[in-house]
Amino acid sequence: MRVTGRASNAVWRSIQSAYRISIRSMPDGPPKNSYRRRRRETSRKRIGRMDGQCSGAPRASRWETREMMRRVAMAALLVAMACPLAARDASAQDASDRDASAPELQEEPNLAVGRLNYAGYRDKRQCTMFAIGPRTVLTAAHCLRRLKPSQLHLLFGYSQMKWAAHLTPKAATPLGGDVAVLCLSEPAPAALPFDVTTEIAEGETLYAIGYGRPVRHMQSRTACPVVGPVNRRDWTMAGGGGALTLRCTQAPGASGGPVVTADGTVVGVVSATSATDLYVALIPREAVSMCEGGLGEAPRRAPERRAALHRGLSPHDP
Repeated sequence: MRVTGRASNAVWRSIQSAYRISIRSMPDGPPKNSYRRRRRETSRKRIGRMDGQCSGAPRASRWETREMMRRVAMAALLVAMACPLAARDASAQDASDRDASAPELQEEPNLAVGRLNYAGYRDKRQCTMFAIGPRTVLTAAHCLRRLKPSQLHLLFGYSQMKWAAHLTPKAATPLGGDVAVLCLSEPAPAALPFDVTTEIAEGETLYAIGYGRPVRHMQSRTACPVVGPVNRRDWTMAGGGGALTLRCTQAPGASGGPVVTADGTVVGVVSATSATDLYVALIPREAVSMCEGGLGEAPRRAPERRAALHRGLSPHDP
């Protein structure tokens, strides 16, 4: 027998109505394994556990909840009141530590000290240099790696995009101990006094001059007490020459700068720095005679003889 479309639809509707009537007539309702019923029960269990309590655990009363929130708020208030006091004490201590060796920006730069600049296609460097004679300039040897003297720009007395002289060295010679000599074809505008008889005592305050970041466009001067000689085998920058350890730090860009005494006599070259100390390469005796003219007419003030820390601290020792 062939059943038409309307007849099949009528048969299907009658089957559905009979199923609904049979379900309603059951005393216990729909079967327990009904998909919709299991889904409703699962949702109820999840909602019951959203407050963070275990299933079946007694719920906290409204008064207990408010009391707990009040105690948490009081504890947070006490912590917030105590933190500014501790932070103020710590910041005051840090400020005092910083002021002990904070660099002083020089409005009037020393004309014997300047910036050593190099800018290439893939490399750009900035260091500090200084003159000890009309044609004799010193800097850190690591500032000249893989560079020719004709690529260097020496800006004496540089300060805020202005300088007293812009010169280019004609020769560069490393002396060991991270000290290099640059010879000029023209005289520098000024020179720092240098005396081979200068001796340094432990605890004496020296001054580091340079152009370190973040203030790279102004000359800075930092007071640094002498801690002692460098006695670190892993520090190879001062290999072959004497070196000093000062209790201060310098920023990148200050390498090659002079370290002077209170009367302005230069004793060393800034070579490296750590988190707390500054390492200074002492100027060897042969630096005076490397360039034509030597010290020339540069002012040389003989300082008072000081008690040396030990023989290795004297710049004129070989």
